[in-house]
Amino acid sequence: MSQLKSIRLSLEHESNGRGGDQERSWNFFASSFYFQTGWLFTELKLWQRFKDSTDYNPDLIDYMGHGHIQFTIPYQKHIVKLLFRSNFNGENAAQLNYSYPMFGSKDLFLYIKGFAGYGESLIDYDHEVNKVGIGFCISR
Repeated sequence: MSQLKSIRLSLEHESNGRGGDQERSWNFFASSFYFQTGWLFTELKLWQRFKDSTDYNPDLIDYMGHGHIQFTIPYQKHIVKLLFRSNFNGENAAQLNYSYPMFGSKDLFLYIKGFAGYGESLIDYDHEVNKVGIGFCISR
């Protein structure tokens, strides 16, 4: 049986930090609902974009949609996250993250990320991207 663990309401801003023709940013209201079903954690995040006077990318929502669902599976020291986003017109996205402590450390982790779809970054949100990255992170 799934249990609601928490709700988060937020005002968010995301930007690529560039100016001029390369500027990509958006402001939005978001609500996240967190559930736990046994060992499976689920986040349902929904958002609504604010209109602003400096709308650098008016079609962003066509690619980002209005929400995502993310599943988190912790197993011993492993954490796997799987995210899905769809706007139901073909510009979908899926992301898979994996992390594991390096050398028995509590603050350094191996991190692997796979992404397929639209909206992986703001600079090319309207281009389909397929990539895999491997690196390190200091926080999960």
